[in-house]
Formats: sequence, structure tokens, C-alpha cells
Amino acid sequence: MEKKLQEKSLNSQEFLLIRRKEAIPHWKDFHKWLKEMKGMVPPQTKLGEAVGYALNEYPKLVRYLKYAYVSADNNIAERAIRLYVIGRKNWVFSDTPRGAHASAAIYSLIETDKANALNPQNYLYQIFEKIPQLEKDDRVGLETLLPWNIGELPGT
Repeated sequence: MEKKLQEKSLNSQEFLLIRRKEAIPHWKDFHKWLKEMKGMVPPQTKLGEAVGYALNEYPKLVRYLKYAYVSADNNIAERAIRLYVIGRKNWVFSDTPRGAHASAAIYSLIETDKANALNPQNYLYQIFEKIPQLEKDDRVGLETLLPWNIGELPGT
């Protein structure tokens, strides 16, 4: 359903209205089924745990119905980190918590950079050049270096 909607030339409001019209009945049926199962399945069983979890997380599951720009799944993020997940065992610097946090920060910057249609190499060049010029704890200065604020280097 989502793929078909995305292929149409709809504005955000039209997209959201059709998404809700088509998806909400299914979500209501699923929620009703979960509540029925909760009364029938012992909560300590794997199925009971899954039903309880789904009921607890239900508001988060349907949150995408409020916003046209939110995806029904996290496939974009999963695809973006796939190479890093596969390769992390080969990277020596990821074998400590500090190294893993540093890796995660760099990967997040690079993928956010790509999502903003910037060149990661140029972006990293800019921030590594400008960060030392900032005062300690300069949050405003750091925000200007975020991918959606910085833009490309001239002539690259």
C-alpha cells in the first residue's frame, strides 16, 4: 500500500488521507485481535510476551499515520547502516565502548550527510577544519556544522 501511494503524485495531505483510509481498518483489526489474544494466551509464554509487547508498543506502531513524512518501517535506516554492521567485526577501533561511540557518531554524520545530498568527504573535511575554531561547549556553532546547515564546499 505504501509503495503504491508513494508512486502517485500526491501532496502530503492527500497522501496522509489515503494512507489513513486504507491502513486504519487493518490496524483496528490487529489491535482487536491483540486484545482478544491477551485474554486467551498466558502472558509468560513467548506468544503472550509478544502480544503484551505489541499492545504496549501499539501507539508507536501507528504513529506513522499522523505524519506523511514518517515511514511505516525503518528500512531506510536499516539499509543505511547495513555496511557498517557487516564490517564492524573487521574494524579494530570498534572493539571498545569508546571506539564504538566514536564510530557511531561518524557513521551517523555520514549517513545524515548522504540523506541531505551532500558529499561525505567534503562534509567531513569542512567539519574537521571548523570544529577546532569553535569555543568549548559552543552548541550554536556545532549546530551550524550539521549536514542540513553546512552545505557543500565551494568548487567541489
